[in-house]
Amino acid sequence: MARVVDGLLVALVAGVLAVVVDVDNRWLAIPLSLAYETVALSRWGTTVGKRKMGLAVAAEDGGGRPSPLAALVRTAVLLGPGWVASDRIDTLGEWVPLLVVLANGYVIASRRDDRRGLHDLAAGTRPVVAVP
Repeated sequence: MARVVDGLLVALVAGVLAVVVDVDNRWLAIPLSLAYETVALSRWGTTVGKRKMGLAVAAEDGGGRPSPLAALVRTAVLLGPGWVASDRIDTLGEWVPLLVVLANGYVIASRRDDRRGLHDLAAGTRPVVAVP
């Protein structure tokens, strides 16, 4: 649900900018998503969606906020497959490999005691309960 809230927020901003700049929304959404997640996670340790769900992201080693590089890596690994495939998917058969890659990260997280997905493992981060 946090991902949906954050995705809608980025889509809204990208949609408004696309009208103002007269550019395809998709090409604005990619850098906006990357910037939004990277800045929010490295500065506050959470995003609007994660905060609403009571979640945050911490550095694996010390528990503080992730570094900007760790937040960037985490976001790129999490959202990268969707970005790469977004303009190439026309049929249901083309969706299957993308869904397998995306679901794999969530399946891995659900089976681990620490709930770390591929994106957390790659970035050296971990999900935590947010302190209000």
